Amino acid sequence: MDYTSFFVWVDGLSLIVPKPGEQSRLFAFIGPFQPSLMNALISTDSTEAFDRNSFRILAGFWLLGAMVLVNSYSGIVISSLTVPKMMPPIETLDDLAASKDVEIIVRHDTLIGEQILQAKTGVYKMLGDQARKQTDHILGDPFKVSAMLETGRYAYPFEMSTYQI
Repeated sequence: MDYTSFFVWVDGLSLIVPKPGEQSRLFAFIGPFQPSLMNALISTDSTEAFDRNSFRILAGFWLLGAMVLVNSYSGIVISSLTVPKMMPPIETLDDLAASKDVEIIVRHDTLIGEQILQAKTGVYKMLGDQARKQTDHILGDPFKVSAMLETGRYAYPFEMSTYQI
């Protein structure tokens, strides 16, 4: 499993997180259509009578606009189908607490693990609550930590002095 480089904060805390994956491109062809654009295209008022020249000018602008929209749409669809759209990376503990795809695992025998599990407020409390929901997310064995990190679904906070590069 590939991992992003971990981040180091002022207090020496680091975080190992999996690389962000691609977002689904299943409905990419619908992306360029905004509801306001569809309303503007559908709602045309034709209450006034037009003479022949004004109708030709209107039809010319309509065709020009339609050609621009078609080419813009096809360009956006091609680019959204060929270029992968990456999920935003997790860079802070706040990002990790808000993440639905990546869960936290902590070691109960480390300083940062104890701080997270005993926190009463803030982001540490949110992460501690997430870890306590799943009892298998609170570990003591470093080999189990490594095995869970290899799945790509978990993040692990640690003190920088524990693991050296």
